[in-house]
Amino acid sequence: MEIELNRFTPAEQATFRLRALYEQAGYRKYRASRFEEYALYQEYQRFLPDAQVITFTDLDGKLRAIKPDVTLSIAKTAQPAAGECKRFYYNEEVCRPSRESHTFQTIHQMGLESMGAVDADEQASVVRLALQSLAALDVPTVLEISHMGYLTGLLDALHVPAEARAKLLDFLRAKNAHELRTAALAAGLDESAAAALTGLLDLHGPLGATLTAARAACRCETQRAALEELQALQNALGEAGRGTRLDLSMADEMEYYNGLVFTGYVAGIPCAVLKGGRYDYLMQRFTPGANAIGFAIYLDELERLAAPLPPVQQQGREKSWLNIALPKGRLGDKAYKLLAGAGYSATEDYNDTRKLVVENPDACVRYFLVKPSDVAIYVEHGAADIGIVGKDILTESGADVYELLDTGMGKCRMCVAGPAGFTDDESRALRVATKFVNIARDHYERRGRDIDIVKLNGTLTACPGLLHGKLGIAIFFFHYARFTGEELFDEYAWDLVVAMQEQLHANYRPDYEWGIAGIGVGIDYLIRSGLIEVDEDFFEDLDERMYRAVMYDPYPDYSRDEGLTGYGWYWLCRRANAGAADCLSRIAARIEQDQAGFSPGEIRDAARFLRAYAGHPDPVDTLVETDWERLVGAGLAGGYAGAGLESLSSLGAVDTSWRLLL
Repeated sequence: MEIELNRFTPAEQATFRLRALYEQAGYRKYRASRFEEYALYQEYQRFLPDAQVITFTDLDGKLRAIKPDVTLSIAKTAQPAAGECKRFYYNEEVCRPSRESHTFQTIHQMGLESMGAVDADEQASVVRLALQSLAALDVPTVLEISHMGYLTGLLDALHVPAEARAKLLDFLRAKNAHELRTAALAAGLDESAAAALTGLLDLHGPLGATLTAARAACRCETQRAALEELQALQNALGEAGRGTRLDLSMADEMEYYNGLVFTGYVAGIPCAVLKGGRYDYLMQRFTPGANAIGFAIYLDELERLAAPLPPVQQQGREKSWLNIALPKGRLGDKAYKLLAGAGYSATEDYNDTRKLVVENPDACVRYFLVKPSDVAIYVEHGAADIGIVGKDILTESGADVYELLDTGMGKCRMCVAGPAGFTDDESRALRVATKFVNIARDHYERRGRDIDIVKLNGTLTACPGLLHGKLGIAIFFFHYARFTGEELFDEYAWDLVVAMQEQLHANYRPDYEWGIAGIGVGIDYLIRSGLIEVDEDFFEDLDERMYRAVMYDPYPDYSRDEGLTGYGWYWLCRRANAGAADCLSRIAARIEQDQAGFSPGEIRDAARFLRAYAGHPDPVDTLVETDWERLVGAGLAGGYAGAGLESLSSLGAVDTSWRLLL
């Protein structure tokens, strides 16, 4: 009976096809135990994708591990005789740490290994099987190849210090040209050597044409020998290798591979689905004189082929769309203006719409407006083709993406700060408070310093409000940006405003001190001061909430901070709104009705509101007394933001109208 493969998932279909392919090529199945003695992984730790493994003590008292790798087990067992070539294929699950979930995950792999007398013909045969494996997936694919000898030969020819190589290779893997050049110069290389390293990123394209360009860039015999081996491979593959590409910047797992390396990609999957290469050094640890080559296919990734696209990406699938992830806030606005100026504007006004997805069908471009921390995630998982985000956020995320270009927008500098006169006691762990946990940990690990990290949420306060929260702090930074001319402070202020917006919802508290009333007044102040421009739609939800607050919600008193007169200050700023007159007249009537029972504070707040309602706001000639030793919090009222604004006022950089907010 013939099996209908379309009834199975993409991974299951691949399993059937690949098994038949490998057995027909003379490979026999290797059945591995789920567990392995931990000593194997301890001894060959540098050949593992990750040093972390799950261990346990078996009933015989031996320490064992859940298998994180198949190749090590096969290499230990194979033991080919001189002149013999053993060929195995496998279909196994391994257990490795997940960077995303910070837990261990099971990975389903299918692959093959050729061990022993591996010559040029055998190498070409394995690469041919890799091409056939990709073709068996019935979707557009591409195989990229490289040779470790070309890269190591260049590093040796340029006399790159051993201690600098790890960092340079990291930037090379990330295809990060500007950071690679900077690190090369910092390592003592001259401009010519730095250019030679960054030039590796240009040696990427069709196999034949790239080989020609690579020969012109050769600096030593090691590189030439590597290119001759690649040329021989191209000749051996013939028509089967048509479409194969060469990427001489490939630097993955240099501890593992020593010669030819290759990586396979599938359309619709944003990461590699096939990885392989020569690993002679590892094989010779088990069998002296033996060589080895192999590859693995990550079957779990193939399941993405069966997953439907998000509804927004299903539109216009007959066209090739460019999906771009932009961060909400000032950086996203600047990036959009740059792209719009290049002819990639959305049909809807980017700033006028409240949608999180805007597009231009004619230009086939679509924008996703997301949190800055989510930009790299969208790209990593294929929801977006490219993204624009700050270097700090990108570095902290550790996402598996390429950094293509430094746009030059904004500034970012990481600093370590401590109290004046601080002395580091190296006999105990250093406690470090930071939003950027991974960056901080990497910084201190490179210095061999043991630290305890206190994770911060990245803002000075969790409250979105005017007097004690994000908006008040943003007001200070908007003014400070204008005073210093530093765009960084303006961008930080916008980030606070965006974070504030994300916290608001239909039932958020309405009061002036902590809630919507104060936020509305603060935003109105920023608009009148010419510090920001906000579309009228921004106030739509706030107006609705504050109308309900006046008409229907219970309120504790008539104070400004918590009661009805605070609602009144909001509607004084919103006089142009259709509901403002109704709300203001109602508040004034209630004050007149209940004023006999007012506390002294309520009398003061009611009088201030009524004067402003009549068109006579309070004068602002009273100084705000600031006791620098007794500041509470970071906010506008009694905190550092208010103290900062008062300092700017004393310098004549800010007028005193901001005091009316207090």
